[in-house]
Amino acid sequence: MKVDKMSLSFPAGLGEQIRDAARRAGMSASAWMAGAAREKLRSEQLRSALDDHQRAHGSFTAEELRAAERALGLGGGASDTA
Repeated sequence: MKVDKMSLSFPAGLGEQIRDAARRAGMSASAWMAGAAREKLRSEQLRSALDDHQRAHGSFTAEELRAAERALGLGGGASDTA
């Protein structure tokens, strides 16, 4: 597998938290960070898609937000007060 080597710096303590999480997951810190990066990129893509949808169709209603929270198994979100 081809890799892109990088050198990263983290605030004090964060590196150890990453290493601990990777150990608990049974993977290398590099593999754990790659997974975290993939999740972050996917989250950014989803945010962009939702923003595009709202620009084209208007803001989500409180009812739509509650339905999304239910579908995702979330609760106690800000839309509960809307």
